[in-house]
Amino acid sequence: MREGIADSQVLMHYDNGHSAAIDWWETKLEEDWELNISLITCMERLKGVSGLQYNRQLVLHEFQSRVQLMLKGGKMRRILPITRDISKIAYNLLGQYCLKYTPPPKHGRMEALICDMFIAATALKYKLVLFTQNLSHFQWITELNAEKPNYNIEGDEM
Repeated sequence: MREGIADSQVLMHYDNGHSAAIDWWETKLEEDWELNISLITCMERLKGVSGLQYNRQLVLHEFQSRVQLMLKGGKMRRILPITRDISKIAYNLLGQYCLKYTPPPKHGRMEALICDMFIAATALKYKLVLFTQNLSHFQWITELNAEKPNYNIEGDEM
């Protein structure tokens, strides 16, 4: 049994019903992978609810229900919490990043970078393969095993 962690975009593609992402996820399960997500990934999905003009409560409840169904149905092994150890690893990763690179000035990018560091830290702590459509966000972390899922979503920036 191999274990991986899906980042926020991979979960979003699956949760939004993109057939290519669903096929990829199902294939991983058939290949004996156990897929996890970070609590940060759930939080990033919830952040999207705040941008809605209406039905926020319904959308939030439906997302939470789908995640519970994924857990109960064996589509996802667990939601990994943010622990003290993970926080320390994420802090160190962000420090390394800030010494090497200048974060893009794009609005919200620093927030996304912090979330990425928590997801990477979770993968490192539990020795999981990180599945991400954004390899460039993680390539500089040499000890991280990150892979890009072999699917594409038309019109999506990768």
